[in-house]
Amino acid sequence: MVILVSGGASSGKSAWAEKIACNLGASHGGLPLFYLATLDKKSGGDTPQRILRHRALRSGKGFDTLELCVSLDGFHLSRALSGGNEEFVALPSLTGSTVLLEDMGNLVARAVFSNLKSSPDNAVEQFLESLSRICMNLVVVTNEIFLEELNLADEGMGSYYASLARANRIVGKMARTVYHVVAGIPLEL
Repeated sequence: MVILVSGGASSGKSAWAEKIACNLGASHGGLPLFYLATLDKKSGGDTPQRILRHRALRSGKGFDTLELCVSLDGFHLSRALSGGNEEFVALPSLTGSTVLLEDMGNLVARAVFSNLKSSPDNAVEQFLESLSRICMNLVVVTNEIFLEELNLADEGMGSYYASLARANRIVGKMARTVYHVVAGIPLEL
């Protein structure tokens, strides 16, 4: 089952997605919980603080954190995921699990702003489809940036926005349920 959770910055979308993932894991007899972090640690800015804040939010909830550690180009899911020890995660460890993917904006940025041999949109779509087939539950967090004024003067950002919109549509079509979170209040769409 796929669930999409959307919201603006600091809307409470991450907390809602974590609650959904925990409830899904518990309702299926204690399925393993995985948090798939897509934020590149080398992104700069407030990245270290964001990572620490999200780790604190997940603390004690039973999530094993996996970090997307390679490009999506020609990806194989078993090689795209890595724990803190840089060992590759075997596919069976995700089979039948609940995975929280945080977030689409960072996943798409990795695809758009890296030197992929294939289309960024195709790489993201293949990744999402493969992940949804392997795990029992996939909860995807995405950024709602389309309610704001977007800077389309930068060609690279225009490509990013278009790719994020396509990725959101793909997940939306895959999703059994879609939520939009505003000020901590989840609205089922």
